[in-house]
This record gives sequence, structure tokens and C-alpha cells, in this order.
Amino acid sequence: MKGNELQLLWAFIAIIILTFVMPFAVLKHTPTFSGGFTFFLLVPVVTILYIAIYMAKSWKEMLK
Repeated sequence: MKGNELQLLWAFIAIIILTFVMPFAVLKHTPTFSGGFTFFLLVPVVTILYIAIYMAKSWKEMLK
């Protein structure tokens, strides 16, 4: 595995772990719409941005 692929794998694992840990452990005592709802609203946005940045970096490397 290359370093870039390993970085993407660790990011994917971190997103999966945060998806389970944050709402059920950290945000357990907050109201639904201010805690868990906000987290699940922001996770897809951050994931899409990370993937877009990763893809842009790989395209830049291919041009060299």
C-alpha cells in the first residue's frame, strides 16, 4: 500500500469510529437536534470535502 492509500484508509476508519462514538458516547446527554443531528449533518460534508481534496491531489500527481 502506498502512503496515500494508507492515509485514506485511516481517514475512512476514523470516520466510521466517529460515527458510532460521537452520538452515543460524547453527545449522549445533548438534545437530539443540537447534538447528534448536527454531527450527522456535518460528517457527510466533511467526508465529501476530504475525498475531493484527496482526488485533486492524486490528479496533480498524475500530471507530473
